[in-house]
Amino acid sequence: MLSSPEVRHVSASRRIVIDITDWNRFLFAGKPISGVHRIALGLLRAWKKLGLPFVIIRHDPETNRHKIISHRFIEEDFSEPVHIGGKGIEYSYNKYAQRRTHYFTELAKAKFRRFAKKKEIMHEDFIEGNYYPQADDVLYFCGAGWDAPETMHAARKWKAQYPGFRFVVLVHDFIPLIRKVYRNRLGTRQFRRWLRDAAGSADEFICISDNTKADFMRFWLQYGAQSAPRCRVVTNPHEFLSVSETRKQPLPNEEFSAETFLANRNRRYLLTVGTLSSHKNLERLLSAWNALNFFRDPEADLVIVGDNDPRHVKSLSPLRRNVIVFRKPPDDVLKLLYMNAFCSIFPSLYEGWGLPVGESLWFGKVCLCSSSSSIPEVGRDMCPYFDPYSTEDILLAVTKALFEKDYIPSYEKRIDRGRMKSWATYGSEIHTALLNVT
Repeated sequence: MLSSPEVRHVSASRRIVIDITDWNRFLFAGKPISGVHRIALGLLRAWKKLGLPFVIIRHDPETNRHKIISHRFIEEDFSEPVHIGGKGIEYSYNKYAQRRTHYFTELAKAKFRRFAKKKEIMHEDFIEGNYYPQADDVLYFCGAGWDAPETMHAARKWKAQYPGFRFVVLVHDFIPLIRKVYRNRLGTRQFRRWLRDAAGSADEFICISDNTKADFMRFWLQYGAQSAPRCRVVTNPHEFLSVSETRKQPLPNEEFSAETFLANRNRRYLLTVGTLSSHKNLERLLSAWNALNFFRDPEADLVIVGDNDPRHVKSLSPLRRNVIVFRKPPDDVLKLLYMNAFCSIFPSLYEGWGLPVGESLWFGKVCLCSSSSSIPEVGRDMCPYFDPYSTEDILLAVTKALFEKDYIPSYEKRIDRGRMKSWATYGSEIHTALLNVT
């Protein structure tokens, strides 16, 4: 593991403030937190473990003010709906995405969901009081900014009030602007509006990969300001992050649980973690898997983990006997799925980073990787790569992995955790970067 750089503590006059306003919509709706939110959660837990001072805030729709959130919040089980605090509805108007009429419709739905699911929601109050900005605060937004227009607006106001106030934004990827891999017109509009706002309010940007920085510079003139942005790269960690250790019962549409599969499996399996989103490219992977089954028995299963409808996934694979879908296994079970896999495969067309690649390597498992975007930055020479736009190339990679005896072992020898980044190292790097913002 990379040794953590020396931790530099914040001076008495400078506070690091991290905003999690974008969590409002996910948590209240009972959705699992996404990869973007996992990064924020891992960072906060790393800072707490390192003993670094920080303040958590989020916009409260009830009072239209930003509130300070207790550090207890980051220790919660985020596999279940969590109510951050207050008495009202955790839903607010998003000017990037909605017209006012749509907002009132969605607000009515949110009220109904709250009534229908009130017994499932944790009502512990994590709010500690109002947030009052200080002249030397560094506000860091590392989540889905397109879901938090309130914070983007507030940051601009606070900067005008306090000349020493600084605002830093983490840029994950530009998927909504890549037409080849993203087909949601409204999502593209929402992201574009956010980017224009961020360009006019942020003092500095942090990109999670060199590829993301290159894309950022490419899109800057089109959607940003005239002058060159202040931008640095701090890559994401490889280390697996568990957001919950809670074992759930299998979902009703699952044939059996991941635990049962692990206990009774009698042959090897390839693991892929992802959804049927267009850029994740599971359709091509399933096409390659079907082709392999047509020519010969792979003597292995393909295990798919992600928030997918198993019926939809299996409709894409007529040979259902060796395609196994687990929708939302708890993180301790996902960890076991990684550890017991023959290898993993990640066919994505575009990523800002590629968390499943790093997680697979962290557990010593080779990942058959797409050669696209930032993914080679994660796997480096520890992984074999294929063209994700070519079903034939995916098929060739899988065939080599399963039937060439020395193929996977030759890459396993290259896996070195000392070349990977832990959450502690990542937390220290981000903290240092924020302290150095001028």
